[in-house]
Amino acid sequence: MFTDLMTECLSEDHTGGEMAAVTGKRYKCTDCDAEFIVTRGSDEGELRCGDSPLEQL
Repeated sequence: MFTDLMTECLSEDHTGGEMAAVTGKRYKCTDCDAEFIVTRGSDEGELRCGDSPLEQL
């Protein structure tokens, strides 16, 4: 489930304050408090949960 969410987030083309997804780092949704750990990093796209950006913990 987490892999699917992260893959979806990374494959979408978002503009604005983009943040690299760093392997092994933990991110948290600013809206629902869901936490994610990146298993495959990328410099493409912005990490989001729905319409909310993720912040690195």
